[in-house]
Amino acid sequence: LVIIGMLHSAGYPVHGQRSAQEHLASLRRQAEAAVGEMGAVMLNIHAGRDAWTVDEAIPLLAGIADLEVEVGVPCVVETHRQRLFWNPWQTR
Repeated sequence: LVIIGMLHSAGYPVHGQRSAQEHLASLRRQAEAAVGEMGAVMLNIHAGRDAWTVDEAIPLLAGIADLEVEVGVPCVVETHRQRLFWNPWQTR
């Protein structure tokens, strides 16, 4: 059995105005459990807020890149409603 972990930064649905650091701390806890306890071989992540600017999103994305190295499995950031880059105008 191969497990791909599904992580939601700062929970789901997304409520409130949490910082990128709070989102990253949430992901770190979930990633450690998914990889360390369940043996996930990859992590699919719903991250951030759709209302963030690109400048607000960059620290979270950089943190996810570091997290990928720390946990030792690929981490992908999915485009999803209420999350980073779901709005096409942000990706221009």
